[in-house]
Amino acid sequence: MKFRKAKKEDAKEISTLIRNTLEKVNSKDYSKEIISYLKRKNFKKEVEKKIEEREGYVAIENEIIIGSVFLKDNRIGWVYVNSNFLGKGIGKKLMILIEEKAKKKGLKKVVLNPTKTALKFYEKLGYKKIKQEIWKTETFKTRVWTMEKKLK
Repeated sequence: MKFRKAKKEDAKEISTLIRNTLEKVNSKDYSKEIISYLKRKNFKKEVEKKIEEREGYVAIENEIIIGSVFLKDNRIGWVYVNSNFLGKGIGKKLMILIEEKAKKKGLKKVVLNPTKTALKFYEKLGYKKIKQEIWKTETFKTRVWTMEKKLK
């Protein structure tokens, strides 16, 4: 497995990774409305914008993107791992990579908004819950956490 910076040409493959992960993994913890909304927010064009606006990295196995992570300012997001590769340490390696990039930028802490599915994963990596809010759209509302980690 190797890691590299995300490129605009990766947008379709990253979009597919995110949408498949939402369907196969996150759908256990969220309603169909929420999954559908999140999938719509991650079509190729939206992912292209993320790649342009954020610092992103992908994990690659056999020339296929199997994981992603993005950083904008001090906010980590779009951490997804192909469901066939869960539990193999890829998410942890992506987080270590992005935290190192954040440290090199001089950041003292990073924040993220985990899915319910990933909450325990981030706690194991040293993230602490700092705030809970209600996220509302026209079709649903759900509780979301903000988590923070001080970088050493």
